[in-house]
Amino acid sequence: MENALLLTGLLLTLVLAQLSHGLLPASLRPHQRPYRAWLLQQLGLACLYGLLLLLTRRPLLAGLLVLLILLIVLVVNQAKFQALREPLLFSDLYLYLQVFRHPRLFLPFLNLPLVLGAGFTGLGLLYAALQLEPPYKYTDLTGFWLPAGLIAGGWLVWRLARDQPLTFDANTDVQRLGLYVSLLVYGIQSLLRANRWTLQTRLATNDPARFLRTTNVDRLPDIVVVQSESFFDARQLPAAIKAEVLAHFDRIRATSLLSGKLKTPAWGANTLRPEFSFLSGISNPALQHYRFNPYAFLPDQPLNSLVRLLGEQGYECIAVHPNHADFFQRNRVFPLLGFEQFIDIAGFADSQRHGPYISDAACADKILTLLQAPRPQQRPRFIFTITMENHGPLHLEPVDSNTGQYYQSPPTFRHHDLSVYLRHLSNADRMLQQLTRSLSQQHRDTLLCWYGDHVPSMPAVYQDLGHPDGETEFLLWHNHQNGGNPPAGQQGQPVSLEPHTLGQHLLQMVGDLATKPH
Repeated sequence: MENALLLTGLLLTLVLAQLSHGLLPASLRPHQRPYRAWLLQQLGLACLYGLLLLLTRRPLLAGLLVLLILLIVLVVNQAKFQALREPLLFSDLYLYLQVFRHPRLFLPFLNLPLVLGAGFTGLGLLYAALQLEPPYKYTDLTGFWLPAGLIAGGWLVWRLARDQPLTFDANTDVQRLGLYVSLLVYGIQSLLRANRWTLQTRLATNDPARFLRTTNVDRLPDIVVVQSESFFDARQLPAAIKAEVLAHFDRIRATSLLSGKLKTPAWGANTLRPEFSFLSGISNPALQHYRFNPYAFLPDQPLNSLVRLLGEQGYECIAVHPNHADFFQRNRVFPLLGFEQFIDIAGFADSQRHGPYISDAACADKILTLLQAPRPQQRPRFIFTITMENHGPLHLEPVDSNTGQYYQSPPTFRHHDLSVYLRHLSNADRMLQQLTRSLSQQHRDTLLCWYGDHVPSMPAVYQDLGHPDGETEFLLWHNHQNGGNPPAGQQGQPVSLEPHTLGQHLLQMVGDLATKPH
């Protein structure tokens, strides 16, 4: 009787787990999965069930715990996919461990009624199972075979997951393998020594120096890079947005050395992906298993990067980000990339906020203050700034009473997020004006690189207006460029780049400025 109960609990768990794929968003549901993927799911869940059975000695409770874990995965996946158009990933574990330190950046995206309802229901069922189900009495035979089966099953799961091909496109892999198998395969493969070695080899062979052709270090320009939070041209949305929202950007783009669209490897969040790609010079897809959260997997050793290369040329390299330094582990990664100084939120006063975060105007003030500070040995400066003002969740902020300054006609309430976003986007536009106006008055050559890290997360708005293509805007501007005119052949010819190629173009322009005759 007890053995039958044990088998019933296992089969019921496997069947319900299989059916739970119907709760995934329609575009993620797997169809005609490979047999190996289906087998991997059954073996993985059976091992999890067996482990919980070994710990609790209650078959139905063990099955209920497995299903509760899968329910949590489904709820979090639903929230993430709605906000970011991307399924839950194994590497997200490294981010979500920060939820208790930075709850505002995570919890508002969850469906709280669903989470609370599922949580209380699960706790009630667990309590009932503990009270009603008596502990399973292991026989000598069962006590041997259950641990032995776990060891054998775990080994087989490891082998199947190790050899499972991946496309490294998160949505495609979930469609092919299923959500649970995708999490399992990425988790196991990211731990394999061979894949870690491949990552280290890719980092070691990275050579951004080939894009900086100069020997005249005495004429190197200052460099200011602004990774502007959620900056993109929202006027492409069918919402009758006024052109004046980005009036300064339009004017400055027209006199830039280079401008266009940035194909960023993130949507609505995950700033670290384009950030690391730009700073390292490595294409995000080239990181394979580690492309979704590269900072969590970087070895603790100096890395070849755009930053380190500039440092070797004599630059004083400074990072500025008005958020906590340990978010995304930047306090660990930035020194590895070659930054000498990292100014985080502790370097800003609380009065410098606009909304819940430090304002873009305060970031511009910080950049200009750093450029004007005394220079040891007259070293050129490279200042990389990551803004924070336009970070979500946007729906938690109040809307201005005067939204007419952003729209040609009044928006609907479902455009609440967009109205808040446009307020901050206008401030980013003013930050760009503030920087270029001040830099134009400085005698020292200065290059300004400005780009958006990703489009904002505004699911309700996109449901009404349609999703943008995900590309952001960028420009490269020189404070003494031909009296404000773009180079011949450039005007009217925007280009499409990726973050790592944008960094390469920046290095080429640094070399050109250092070698051209004055």
